[in-house]
Amino acid sequence: MAFDRNYCILSTCSVAQYGWYSYVPQLWPNALFLAIFRVLAIAQLYLALRYRIWGAFAGGLVLGCVTEVIGYVGYFVIQLVCLTIAPALISAPVYLSLGRVLKVYGRHYSLLAPKTYTIVFVGSDIVSLVLQAAGGALAATGKTEKKVDTGVHTLVAGLPTSGAVFARAYSLITLASANCALRTLIIATAVITIRCIYRVVELAGGFRSPAANDEPAFMVLEGPMIILAVGALTVCHPGPLFFGEWTRIGKDLGYPEQESANDGKSTV
Repeated sequence: MAFDRNYCILSTCSVAQYGWYSYVPQLWPNALFLAIFRVLAIAQLYLALRYRIWGAFAGGLVLGCVTEVIGYVGYFVIQLVCLTIAPALISAPVYLSLGRVLKVYGRHYSLLAPKTYTIVFVGSDIVSLVLQAAGGALAATGKTEKKVDTGVHTLVAGLPTSGAVFARAYSLITLASANCALRTLIIATAVITIRCIYRVVELAGGFRSPAANDEPAFMVLEGPMIILAVGALTVCHPGPLFFGEWTRIGKDLGYPEQESANDGKSTV
């Protein structure tokens, strides 16, 4: 009968030989991240109610935090899938906010139209989630290291490509210099991008690679980056930017400069 590593426990099996990782994860950092994400999920739910920001914004942040909590509670496959998917859920509200910022403050702050942020970047998030789910399923059902690595590589292909959004977010820096909430959106985009780059490097070589077994790097570049992103969006919430009109602004197709021009024509 073939040996099944699922029956291993720490006292009877070698971690280096039979474990998915070559180290025993430390309890306290994972417990700390779990507790922080629980607090952030509750805080984001409260802020969504306070600023009347519903739908994808509140849902993405709260569900992203809950998914992070599950990831730090679960074993190998649960952790792999949840900690990879959660940042994609958290990225979507940032993209939606950037599009609405342009509608409120003017198209001239970006080369991209507001609707483009939603169509392109949220669309890419959906594609990435599908790939990550498929990769997670392959990793979960794989009975050999090779099959698990195939799932991991599929999952890596679905990591969010937020670098493009980060580049466009810099076009808002002039406006952000006077606005805490806008600076928060840029910070969140930057740290999520750093985390995505790390995750690709970490998983690209499979679970036996040195990068995938570097626990200190994981503890610095995975959880803390997402905590910084959601923490910034909590301390300086984008809600006040939209004057309690998140839904209406999302449906509005005009821009401030266009409305001003139309008003000018109507008075002639």
